Amino acid sequence: MDLEETVAFYEDLGYRPAGGTDNLRGPVVSRIQDYKGVRGRLRWMNDDSTRFQLEFFRYDNPSARPMVRDARPCDIGCRRMGVWVADFDAVLARLKARGTHFVSEPRTYRGGRRVCVRDPSGVYLELMEDKVLPPPTKENRASAQDYTIRTQTLTLSVPDLEQAERYFEGLLGMERVDVALHTPEMEGLWGLEGAKTRTTLLRCDPIVLELVEYLSPRGKPRPSDEQIGDAGIWHFALWFRKGRFVKQAYLEACHAGHSSYSTPLRMGFVSAVYMKTDQGFTVEYFYAPRLASRFFGFLS
Repeated sequence: MDLEETVAFYEDLGYRPAGGTDNLRGPVVSRIQDYKGVRGRLRWMNDDSTRFQLEFFRYDNPSARPMVRDARPCDIGCRRMGVWVADFDAVLARLKARGTHFVSEPRTYRGGRRVCVRDPSGVYLELMEDKVLPPPTKENRASAQDYTIRTQTLTLSVPDLEQAERYFEGLLGMERVDVALHTPEMEGLWGLEGAKTRTTLLRCDPIVLELVEYLSPRGKPRPSDEQIGDAGIWHFALWFRKGRFVKQAYLEACHAGHSSYSTPLRMGFVSAVYMKTDQGFTVEYFYAPRLASRFFGFLS
């Protein structure tokens, strides 16, 4: 992955750079990611919510491996992100000028137009003209700047819907939401016309987590040699309101049969642990004081 090209791509969408480091390394990083000698670079980007942030890694060790170009949205994993953009036509023009791969042409639905593109690493992005979620509260809005983008959804293609629900809904306590997100014909946006699915929508403030089990076509399983340096959406992080809640949630997950990359680690006022669910999803449990949490990533 070309880190600067990726940052420029997301700037064209409307995200704002928010810092990072060219010196991602050290024993704590290696321990939390369970890989000896982790070394790389990191960039953060913000949208219009103070409770969401994108995190971009470029690893030198382990060596970064590109995403398989024929990877489909139905293949098991974190497969798609949905974003609202304020000026749909302007964003499309900028992306076409940079040679972005459009999976589909824009299609008009009741709430507005949508289109699917792939970012420089191959991640599927659904660009939306309609806002399917309410705006962030005044407390959670990054009002200091005129943001023109809002991250609305993260879609996980899961091998078994009920099994995924037991973790995200049953264990983590995410609540179901009823929003007009996707209809069957929208599967054509990302090249899966006629796909048959089962779906559960869960609130994961400030976005909606969409769990989808593809009945047809069935998705390929996760690669057995998958590693942290591979391009794609590798993990996402959940912010906890108190540091002790991280350890409590970690113990509950382990007791329920899930695994972790390490025990919860404390780094000053920060507490974090990477969990691995029984379906292979990496979920970071994270705590930092609210004022500091803006400077840490959510989706990587």
